Amino acid sequence: MPPLTLTLSRKGRGNNYSSPPLMGGDEGEGDNKKEDKRLKLWAFIVVLITGALLIYATVDMPNWGDPNSPPNAHVSPRYIEKTIEETATPNAVTAVLADYRGYDTLGETVVIFTAGIVCIFLLRRASDDKQD
Repeated sequence: MPPLTLTLSRKGRGNNYSSPPLMGGDEGEGDNKKEDKRLKLWAFIVVLITGALLIYATVDMPNWGDPNSPPNAHVSPRYIEKTIEETATPNAVTAVLADYRGYDTLGETVVIFTAGIVCIFLLRRASDDKQD
């Protein structure tokens, strides 16, 4: 197989070389093209429906910074009033992150750690010993 640059430069010029499948080669001909169009249509419909549901869900949300919204009217004052009493932590931000939302913070840390490990596995280089 020729180098990728040669493959891309000779694409569509009637040569005997074919480009890799992900680069738009001849694998998508005939029935596969019809199936690809149907899959793209279904994917587009799913994206539209999901977008419409997300926009619909935001209609009932309170305005940003509204002092009468439930978090500002009920949750925040409770955290401010009861932080030292319930957590023995003088810093309200630390109390919220470590005590009140501890499991949430742990879950976020696990997600970030997992994403980092996946990036390491995907971006690692193969050692010279394994290449023959």
